[in-house]
Amino acid sequence: MERRAGLGCYVSWIALAVAFSPVLVDLARNWVAEPTDRVVLIAPLLLLLALRRGTANGRAGSGLAAGSAIAIGIALELLGLLSETRSIARIGLPIAALGVAGWNGRPALAVAALVFFAIPIPDTLLLLASPALESAVVEAAGSILQGLGASVQAHGSSLVASGGRINLHPMDGGATLAIVLGALGWYSAARLGEGVRRCGRRAALLCLLALPLQVLVVVVTGALLAAGHLDASRFWLRHGAWITVFLLGLACVHRGSLRFA
Repeated sequence: MERRAGLGCYVSWIALAVAFSPVLVDLARNWVAEPTDRVVLIAPLLLLLALRRGTANGRAGSGLAAGSAIAIGIALELLGLLSETRSIARIGLPIAALGVAGWNGRPALAVAALVFFAIPIPDTLLLLASPALESAVVEAAGSILQGLGASVQAHGSSLVASGGRINLHPMDGGATLAIVLGALGWYSAARLGEGVRRCGRRAALLCLLALPLQVLVVVVTGALLAAGHLDASRFWLRHGAWITVFLLGLACVHRGSLRFA
């Protein structure tokens, strides 16, 4: 029975991957074409790390609820594909994944929900606060830099210095760090067997740090720009900052869990 149940579990996840293959291909293409969206690749990594723990397994839920989630996910995928709205098709994937997890009883729903962090933030949501958010971040960072004596000027959503000019994109207003911190917060609770509500609370609390941290990121960006390191400042802003926060945060999560386990 155990072996049959295990085989059925694997088959169901393979079936999910086949059903959502258009979405998976679209996500892979997006990761190649949009470097700013590669931050969501932390989600499958955190999912794999969570699955290694014994607390990753849950229990089978209501067949009706699980089946409904799978049906809703597939319906959203079809609607998104037919209407050529990628964001709708993409969100169907994690919803269906929750259904499959609930049907099999593994992984736990809180662990399976990490798949949501693999979906890039839709442009329509990012543009709601853009460019006001980036401009506010640049203004705050510019004030700090000028107070420190750096020859950097803030112009709208751009930093300008003798070494060049850097324009902040919608993801540079703190959305990238919000994804990283939210995913780390969720993972830190899910890997210990906590429920969805507590995972969401911890993720939300860590997301509150995204904006002040983003100001510090832009301060470092401006300092590098003032020193004439244009390429280094761009790399730090686009990739270096979130990679650093992720690695440090992951180390803190594992060190903390070992200390208090």
